[in-house]
Amino acid sequence: MTIEEIDNALKRPGSPAMPVRADITPPDRARDAHIVEFFEKNDRNVSKTVRALAMHRRSLQRFLEKSKIVVSADGEGPTDIAFGRAKRLVRLWSLMIQTGK
Repeated sequence: MTIEEIDNALKRPGSPAMPVRADITPPDRARDAHIVEFFEKNDRNVSKTVRALAMHRRSLQRFLEKSKIVVSADGEGPTDIAFGRAKRLVRLWSLMIQTGK
């Protein structure tokens, strides 16, 4: 192929686009699978996964919450993420009652 042929092919209107293969995983799904894979490899430990993926802790927690993935809270066995949040709220509430604020 000569340079002129390539140039004409690029300038030609209505050149057919390459068809998209059906077996390609969409980027957002591939990213989600990658995060879940690292989470499982790190024994479902949020801190280890955050370090391995070099991502913000809260971003990972939001992802896990959105994906409805069960997380172990304080190594006490599997619990829901919302349970950990509820424990923190109860702790704050009891602290407020004790201090009288």
